[in-house]
Amino acid sequence: MPIAEYLNERYPESAAQRPTAFAEGTLGLQKAFNAAFDNTVESHKLFVVPAIASWLNPPSEEHFRRTRQERFKVQVVEDAIPKAEEAQVKWAKFQVELDKVASWYPSDKQEQFIMGSKPTWADIVVASELIWMKIVLGAESEKWKDITRWHSERWKNVLDSMDSFTSTSS
Repeated sequence: MPIAEYLNERYPESAAQRPTAFAEGTLGLQKAFNAAFDNTVESHKLFVVPAIASWLNPPSEEHFRRTRQERFKVQVVEDAIPKAEEAQVKWAKFQVELDKVASWYPSDKQEQFIMGSKPTWADIVVASELIWMKIVLGAESEKWKDITRWHSERWKNVLDSMDSFTSTSS
């Protein structure tokens, strides 16, 4: 968030060409959203975080494994991934957590973003978490397919709505 704040302050003229992350007068609300989202959406991390270790270079992987094993209180980070019935319970809990986040969106299907017709920091937060999950879980995984179906395809639509902002092509 500090980097986005800096860019918003440093390049205010860019807001004329594209939406700003922090609509006028909403910085406090955006910070509150960030905290609320982080405190609400947690159950998915046990499915995603352990899978990251194998993507890292050796020194980073060693640090990542050690710190996550401490955090999750396991000997091997992959042991933190829920299995069998526990996995079903945790995944269902994650869906309930996303129920709450879905309730923060306008009920009008025409309004794709948290604050209406233009994306703000809150939308970046949600989209970033979804993109992270899509990459780590895999776009073809059953877990990712679950997410895209939940809440009348809300999360698929969120990513589709953010596509022009997340594309790496110029």
